[in-house]
Amino acid sequence: MTYTLRWGVISTGRKLLSIATQVSKYSLEDQQFCKESLIDPATRNVSDVKHKVVAVSSRSAQRAEEFIDIWLKNAEGARAKGYGGIEALLKDPDVQAVYIAAPNTYHYEYCKMAILAGKGVLLEKPAAVNAKQAKVLFDLAKKHNVFLMEGAWTHHLPAANKVREIIDSGVLGDIQHVNGAYFIELNINKLAVTDVHLDPAQGGGSLLDVGPYAWYLFHFLVWIYMTLYRHTFGPNPPPGPLPLPKIQSILTPIQYEDPARLSGAIDEATVALFSFPPSSPGKTGKTAMFHTSFSIIPPTGAPCCTVFGSRGKLTIDFPAPRPSKITLETHDIQQGPTVPWIKKDVKIESWEYVMAGGARGFVYEMDDVARCLRDGRTESETVPGRATILSMEIFDTIREQGGLKYSDALEAF
Repeated sequence: MTYTLRWGVISTGRKLLSIATQVSKYSLEDQQFCKESLIDPATRNVSDVKHKVVAVSSRSAQRAEEFIDIWLKNAEGARAKGYGGIEALLKDPDVQAVYIAAPNTYHYEYCKMAILAGKGVLLEKPAAVNAKQAKVLFDLAKKHNVFLMEGAWTHHLPAANKVREIIDSGVLGDIQHVNGAYFIELNINKLAVTDVHLDPAQGGGSLLDVGPYAWYLFHFLVWIYMTLYRHTFGPNPPPGPLPLPKIQSILTPIQYEDPARLSGAIDEATVALFSFPPSSPGKTGKTAMFHTSFSIIPPTGAPCCTVFGSRGKLTIDFPAPRPSKITLETHDIQQGPTVPWIKKDVKIESWEYVMAGGARGFVYEMDDVARCLRDGRTESETVPGRATILSMEIFDTIREQGGLKYSDALEAF
C-alpha cells in the first residue's frame, strides 16, 4: 500500500508576484517544494510513498490563498488550506509534517514550535545559526519523539547513492584528499541591502548563505561527509558526536562600491583547509579544501568536488547541489624507472543523471521523510542529526577564525 505524507509548508509568499509572472527563472524553496509535491512518484521509480501539501502559512491568510492558487492549482483532491501565521497551521490535525522554508533567522524558532506541536520537521538548511542551536533542536525532537531532518537534498540524490556505493566498495583505495569549490555571481552591488544573501541580521554571507546552502559550502560539506567521514567510519559510525577536523580558514569581508553601504559586515568569500586524523595506524592523515564565493562565475566544465584516493579519483560535476555527472578513474601503481611510480591499467567510468519529472531535488528528501514517518523513525539514517551538528560546528569555527559574529539575539539558544 502506498503511504501518503500530508505536508504543511511554512513561510510562503516571498517574491510571490515576480515568480507568478515568471520574471524569475527559478522558484524559491517553498514554491519549488510545492511544485515537486505534484510530481508523479513513478517518474523516479517510487511506488511506496507519495506526497500531498494540505496546508500553507504566510503572513496573512489571503497571501497563503494566493500562493495556493499559483503553486498548488493542479493538485489532486481537496484544496490545501491557507493560514495566516504558523500557529494556526501547527494546530491543523491533518498536517503530519512541515517543511520550514523561512529565512535563516527564523529556522530555530519555527522548528521548536513545530516540534512542540508534534509535527515532523523538514528544516531548510542551515538548520540553525550555530551548533548550540542545532543541538537544542535535535535534543528537543528526541525528547518529544518527533522526527527532525535538515533539508539537504544532495544526500538523497541518485548521484549521491552512487558516490556512497563507490566509497563503500573501496575501489578508490585509501581516500587522502577532497577538493571542492562552489561559486555564484550575485552582482552584490545591485542587490538591496535587505536581501537575505547580504543582510547580517538575517544570517547572510557566503559562509552561512552560500555555504550551508545557504548553498555552497554546505553542499561541499555534504560531499566531505559522504566521502572522508564515510571512508573513515564506515556506513554506520559508532554512536556519539562526529569528531571535528582541524580547520584553518580565511574569510574575505564583503566590499561594496557604494560607501554608504556597510562593507565588512558579512563575508563575500571563504577558503578553508581541513585536516583529519588517519583512519587507522599506518595510514596517512586526510585533508580537504574548499572555496566559496558570491562573486565568481562558475567555470564551465570544472568539477565542484574531486575525491583523491590511493588507487584513483572521483570527480563530481557542477552544480554541487544536484550534480549531473560523476566520473570514476581507477588505476594500479607500478614502480617507474625514473619516477617513483606510474599509473597502470587506467580505467574511466562515468554516470550521468537527469532529474526525474523536472525536479530540482526536493522529491528525493521528501521520500526519505515519508519513509521515516511511515516507519516510526525520528531521525534519518541518510542525514542524521549529528551530521547537521558537525556542519554547524565547522561553520562556527570558521566564523570565529574570521572574526564574523552575528548579533547576540540571532546567536541565542
